[in-house]
Amino acid sequence: MKKTLYTLFALLLTASLISWQWEKTQHPTLDKGEVIECLNMETQQAYQLEASQSKFANMHIAPMKVNPADLLGTIVPFNAADGKPGQAYFIPAKKKSDKWLIVIQEWWGLNDNIKM
Repeated sequence: MKKTLYTLFALLLTASLISWQWEKTQHPTLDKGEVIECLNMETQQAYQLEASQSKFANMHIAPMKVNPADLLGTIVPFNAADGKPGQAYFIPAKKKSDKWLIVIQEWWGLNDNIKM
């Protein structure tokens, strides 16, 4: 019985120390202003400058050339929940179907490679 109590006490003490340490290592909650701040004009310009350098460009595959005639769908305008205009890209199925596939595009916009 003593061994069981000592084991239980040791487990409880270990769990307490682990949870105390875990709370200390958690990052503070960010507010919306701090998150938006990282997308400022200075950051965008730094990305553009880096992307314009040949050393950076050589590390990436060159984008495909897109012929607008090869695109499969059309842009469909709609009003978003906040009342602002939005756009979706609709590609109809090759044969009639009651199944749907919804693709959420990248945050920076709809690129031609997604339209193909």
